[in-house]
Amino acid sequence: MRRMPITRYLLGWYRNRLAPRSRDGWLQGIFEMIGAGKEVFGGTDPDEYVRQLREGWD
Repeated sequence: MRRMPITRYLLGWYRNRLAPRSRDGWLQGIFEMIGAGKEVFGGTDPDEYVRQLREGWD
């Protein structure tokens, strides 16, 4: 039973230091990627690009 206070301390430390602040915190990395690659695909119509990729699937 002596370990319980240490366990509570560690859980509190984790929540305060490492756990995401919100439920959607894990999505932050995805949102940071907005606009990535636009210099590569700039001016390319996405629908036409996918259509060209799918031409050889038959």
